[in-house]
Amino acid sequence: LLLVHGVLKGFCGGGGTAGLAGTPVDFLLREFSVDASSMQVFSAAVFIPWSVKPVMGFVSDAFPICGYHRLPYFALSTVAALVSYIALPLFPSLPLEPVLVLLFV
Repeated sequence: LLLVHGVLKGFCGGGGTAGLAGTPVDFLLREFSVDASSMQVFSAAVFIPWSVKPVMGFVSDAFPICGYHRLPYFALSTVAALVSYIALPLFPSLPLEPVLVLLFV
């Protein structure tokens, strides 16, 4: 589980709009005919989860789940990212808003 989490969030995610999973975000937004200013806003919104990592570290330390501090949060974020990355290609006709929510995860 930790290996999958590391691959999904580290190598593939790369931090927001970088990495293997983040690189196609610009192409995906262009496919939705998003103008340049909105594309910048959406790209910044996709980067927000990486900006709140210190807050999530504090939350996981302050509120352990079943006595564990980090593992349940890793598991939850890994499952959420996996579901999001699987849902994007399975539902290609999704409107823009649900796609942005999936990219936010």
